Parts: sequence; structure tokens; C-alpha cells
Amino acid sequence: MGARSVLAGGPGQNSRGRAGLSPASRCLYLEHISPIKPALLNLAQLLHQDGALEVEGIETRYMEWEDVRRKLVPRRVSELAQLVTGCMQDQGYTLVLDHLERVTPTMLPHLDALMEVALIIGATDELRPQAQRL
Repeated sequence: MGARSVLAGGPGQNSRGRAGLSPASRCLYLEHISPIKPALLNLAQLLHQDGALEVEGIETRYMEWEDVRRKLVPRRVSELAQLVTGCMQDQGYTLVLDHLERVTPTMLPHLDALMEVALIIGATDELRPQAQRL
């Protein structure tokens, strides 16, 4: 995948609508990407709701999200990032990331990994200089 687009606009503008995405598309929306661990957990929840979350040793399809979440929370950020990118690989997801103005340099490797497995559409008021390469 690796396609990159940034939707820049003022607060309150609907990034999903501006991107031309319908609610029926295989689209996942994260309002906040920072802090990264809660964002990855939110992404895991969206994948769980879509039936796409697969965790080795856990029957996630038969579990409520809160039970799955309790098992994921102790994992490190790198493990969570690897988990969600693995579940998204070759699945045709579009990931809409809002509030990219909060991106930090330590988040960039995880965002790069997401860009390899999904079409990423980012919305922001502005990007910090250290995140301009997105």
C-alpha cells in the first residue's frame, strides 16, 4: 500500500466526509493517534468489532472486547503495533487518522508500519516539523 494523503483543515471539519469515504467502506477511524498505546488499543477494538483481530492463544471471536482488552493492555507498544499491523495485512483497510498534529518522533515507526498495510488518510490542522515526512 504505502499511499499517503493528508487532509488539512480547521477544527470541526469532517475528515471522513472530505475523504469521500462511506460508512460502509472497510474503513477504520481513529480520532486520536496520541498517546500511541491507547490508539493502538482502540485500533485493536475496531479490528475486533470487524472480526479481524487475531491474537495467538486467545479465541477473540468468542470474547467480549473488555475481556480481550485485559489481555492486551500488559503488552508493549511494539507488540501491539505488530499485532494490529499483522491483522490488517492484505485486508484492504483504509485507516483515517485524525489530529495528526499530535504525532511525535517516537510514533513514526509505528505509523510507517501502518502505512505498509493500509491506505492511510491523515487529517490535521498542521504537522509538526519532525512529522513532515508523513
